[in-house]
Formats: sequence, C-alpha cells, structure tokens
Amino acid sequence: MNSRLQEIREKQKLRRQILAQQLGAESADSIGAVLHSKDELKEIEETREASRASYDSSAPPLKKKPQTEGEDTEEDVEEQKDEVEVQQEDETNPYEEVYKDSSTFLKGTQSLNPHNDYCQHFVDTGHRPQNFIRDVGLADRFEEYPKLRELIRLKDELISTTNVPPMYLQADLDHFELRDLKSQFDVILIEPPLEEYYRESGISHTERFWTWDDIMRLEIEEISALRSFVFLWCGSGEGLDLGRMCLRKWGFRRCEDICWIKTNKNNPGKTKALDPKAVFQRTKEHCLMGIKGTVRRSTDGDFIHANVDIDLIITEEPEMGNVEKPVEIFHIIEHFCLGRRRLHLFGRDSTIRPGWLTVGPTLTNTNFNPEAYASHFPLPDDHLSGCTEEIERLRPKSPVKLKSDRGGGAPRGGRATTTTTTTAATTTTPAATDPPTATEGFLDLRFRMDRTFASDLSNNSTTAFSSLSKEVTGEVNKVCQNLYAPFYRRSHVNSFTNGSIAVNMDLIFINSSSLPPLALAKVQLARALNDTTLNVIPGSVVVESSAIRLLQPSMSTLTIFSLTVLALAQILNLS
Repeated sequence: MNSRLQEIREKQKLRRQILAQQLGAESADSIGAVLHSKDELKEIEETREASRASYDSSAPPLKKKPQTEGEDTEEDVEEQKDEVEVQQEDETNPYEEVYKDSSTFLKGTQSLNPHNDYCQHFVDTGHRPQNFIRDVGLADRFEEYPKLRELIRLKDELISTTNVPPMYLQADLDHFELRDLKSQFDVILIEPPLEEYYRESGISHTERFWTWDDIMRLEIEEISALRSFVFLWCGSGEGLDLGRMCLRKWGFRRCEDICWIKTNKNNPGKTKALDPKAVFQRTKEHCLMGIKGTVRRSTDGDFIHANVDIDLIITEEPEMGNVEKPVEIFHIIEHFCLGRRRLHLFGRDSTIRPGWLTVGPTLTNTNFNPEAYASHFPLPDDHLSGCTEEIERLRPKSPVKLKSDRGGGAPRGGRATTTTTTTAATTTTPAATDPPTATEGFLDLRFRMDRTFASDLSNNSTTAFSSLSKEVTGEVNKVCQNLYAPFYRRSHVNSFTNGSIAVNMDLIFINSSSLPPLALAKVQLARALNDTTLNVIPGSVVVESSAIRLLQPSMSTLTIFSLTVLALAQILNLS
C-alpha cells in the first residue's frame, strides 16, 4: 500500500513539474503565483467590492433641495456636474488595475480562474488546448490499464517475430504498374504528396504534387486481397470528400477516420504558414480507413482484433520543413490487422520498417524481388500472423448475443399469431443449395479445376458429388459475398464433367436487375477464384447470362422437335 501511495505522489510531482514548464513558472511551487494565489484573488475581490461601495455612496441624488432660500445659481449647478465627473473618473481607476488579463471577459464562476479556459489561453499564450491532454504517448498511455498494457506488449512481441524482413522499391508511381508487385496485400497505407502539406509548411517540394485525380488512377483494386484494408492520408481540406471517392473507386467502404491532432508544446505561438484556403488554423490531419470484403469483428478474429487502439493520434507537430506522419499509424495498423502482407505507397527511407514493403519515388535503394517476397507466404494461411491463447484472452471482444430460453410462446409484446405467420413465411425461402426460382436472377459460371475426374462425379446422387459440390459452393459463396453483397444469395452446382473437373454452376441473385455486368463479373471472378483452394485453371473461367442458356436447346427439346417435324411430314404425304 505504501509503495502504491509513493508511486501516486511521484506521478503528481511529475505532473506539477510539467504544468509549471508549460505555464512558464520557475518551479512547481510557483504555479500559484502564475495562476493567482488565494491571497491575490481575495485582494482582487475586496478591491472590487470597495469600488462598488464607493460608487454607491458617492452617486449624486436625482434632485437637490436648496439649503437656503431661492434656487441654486447656474454656477453652483456647473460645480456639481464637475464633482460628479471627477468622481466617475476616480471610480474607474481600480477596475483598470484589476482588468489586466482575460479574466475580465469571462463570465460566471470561472471569472477568477482564467487558466481553465483553454481557448482563451491559446489566444493569450499560443498553447493549443490539446497540449494539456496527458498520457498520450505510447509508453504511458496504458499506465493505469494493466490489462491493455500487457495485451499491447504481447502483440508487439508476436508482430516482431512474425514480420517479414523489410523490403523497399524505388519506383515512380506515376508510371509504375502496381500489378508488377505480383502480390495481393492485406493492408495498404497510402501517403500521397499533397500540395496542402507543402502549402501549410511553407517549404519547397522535392517531388511533384499529386492531385486527387492522379491518386484515383492508382490501381489499388488490382493489388488488394479479398479481405483487405486501405489507409489513406487525406489532409484536412478537400481530401475528406475526394478521399472517400477514391475508396469507392477502388472497391472499399469507408469504415473509420483516424485523426492526428498536433500539439505545439515545444513552439507555442509559432505556427507554420497559414493555409490561405482555410478559415481556421488547422491543427489536425485525417487518415481515412476503408474496408474491402465482408469482415466482422465477431467472427473474423483470425484477421482483425478490434478495439485495441483508438482513432486519435496526439503528437507534437513536426518542425518546419518536415512532412513526416506519426509512426503511431503503423502501430495502429499492426495491432488491428493480423495480415502480414503490408504495403506502404509513397514511403521514404525514414519509413522503411520490418513487416512492410515500402514503395516510393524518393527511396534511395531497392531490394524488392517479387518471388522472394511471395516465398514468405507459401501456404494459403501463411499471410496471417496468428494469435496466442493469452492474447485471445486479453483482447476486447464483441458481446455474445444471448439466445432466448422462453420456449415457443409468443414474443414479448406480440401475439401468438406472429409466430405462425413467421413460420409460414420461412418455409418458402429457398435452401442454401436450391436452384434459382422464377423471381431470382442468376448467372452461368463455368470453370475447370486442376484435379482428377472420377466417374462418381457424373451422378448428382453420389456422395462424391455431394462432397465436392459442398466444397465448391462454399468457396464460391465466400468470393461472391465479398464482391456482390447484399445482392448475392447463393450458388448451385449443375454438373461436374470430365476435362480435369469441369464445373457448371449458377450464381443466384435477388432478382435479374441486381446482376452485375458480364464483362466486370468475368474479370472479378477470374481473379478472385485464383485465390481460393479450388485449384482453378487460369483462363478457364466463363461467365454467361442466364438468357443465353435459356436460348440453347437441350437434347430433349431437339428430340421433341424432330418427332413433331416427322409427324407433320407424314401428314402432308398422306394428304
């Protein structure tokens, strides 16, 4: 207990020293002098009360009765006016001495405690309000949360042991084809050289500015995995809207907005060049986070660990001429996503780090080799860092939904007939493997798997057909849910034929109007199916509209047609 108390006292002493340094006091004991001591506050209040009392007692009456016969002369009236003016001038002197700082303009109970108004303090001293937020560093952020502190320590150890060696590639992204990286990435961090950064810092740039049209032309969709995230630094101006447009073009949905709040403890009052396009002084930047595919924090614990960090970064503003972003963004990404394939675009020599492939035009060297990089992930799940039992126990998790145990009675607040209606409705819902209904839309999907064909696969009633059909529909459903949710419903295998194993199946959607364009679907499915465990032969994927299949005659249709024609010919000959 005594050691804990001593620790608290040491922290309190350290905080007083930091506060004294921020307020410009000589020592922690002189903070009261800077913020007005109790004696000074009492003296100020007594002076104000005395001034008010003096004013009340010396105010002239509205009507003055004559002391003697007759009325006052004009000279007496002028003398009284002069006395009143002198008294009014004298009574303002105490207030001029007291109203010497911002406390004059503060209202209510805080009028004698101006140091609690951080906005006014910024006007007076240049210290930004965020300077006074304590315990913002990575080292002391979880000082009072031992469980989170232990979780972060364990995750950092796991990350350091599973990171791939740092790789870097000097490339002009204006002309470089991202496909040449020959890899799909789980996390992509984009740090474009926006004009806004150099305009605010007031320095000359060493590389060309990138407009948002240039950024949008980056083919991020070609190098992002089915489940992946993108982090895009977009400044604090027009990039907040245009960055969202880039995410949509690349096939991502914006899910978070990480905000970097800049302090100025080292240089209070000295700001970088003010942005002429800004209304206020900008003291923050934004990093938009986008998600691709279906990733749920309650079910995808193998890929993400949510709620480990917050969406705020509070660090000191870089000095003039420095456009570096805080290193904490790397920690947030690595703690959140368990994917090991990480790409940093527009990186610099100072941002090269283990576990990341850094690509940028200002890099001074290159060690990247596509084959060597891919060799770190030989198996389908090797791109995941995994998780220890202790991390799984400590990490925050989504609450488990409790199932109702009240039996089969009526729902609370409802009627018994509601259950009957719901049951009747669910009986009409197609099963997960049923063929398409008349109201649903579907596409024909055909591809070949690099596997040996068995005769049992020709019969849809055999165990071999059912087992392979379940495997194929499972993998295809994952792909289509990531690409076409919420319009996609299910898939149905029609047949397996010889030729390695040729698969003929239907992709079923809500209705015909929700079908994706054929050309786009073929490109998307051909790329996505190559990342599955089905061993799809490249170039074998074919996607066709359901209308084409309806126009193709079957063998039974041709037989009936031939018999009909033959009968008509016999009738004509007899006649």
